[in-house]
Amino acid sequence: MPNYFALIRKTDPKREHASLVKVDEEMCAHFGVAPHPKLWHAYWHDIIGFSLACGKTFAQLIERNEEQARRDRANGDEDGAKFNDHQVEILRWLDANFDADAWARIGK
Repeated sequence: MPNYFALIRKTDPKREHASLVKVDEEMCAHFGVAPHPKLWHAYWHDIIGFSLACGKTFAQLIERNEEQARRDRANGDEDGAKFNDHQVEILRWLDANFDADAWARIGK
């Protein structure tokens, strides 16, 4: 059973799914980094997108990443903590600008 997700701009009265490539480009501009030609910024699509497709909310993901950053720091893993801190920044930016839509498709 494949799971899917989409992002809908909070300002879009038509509630259409946003282009995830454009979301990535806007995200990169917001964080002041150049978009990668093949990879998503900070692997957000692979990590955050997968979790959204599985039904998690932005709030749940923020809480999870904040807790993981605390565990990383407690274990002396500053790189892991910084990664999770940035995931929280990404999640907060996404939550401020988009609503998540998730669904599963069963059968053909």
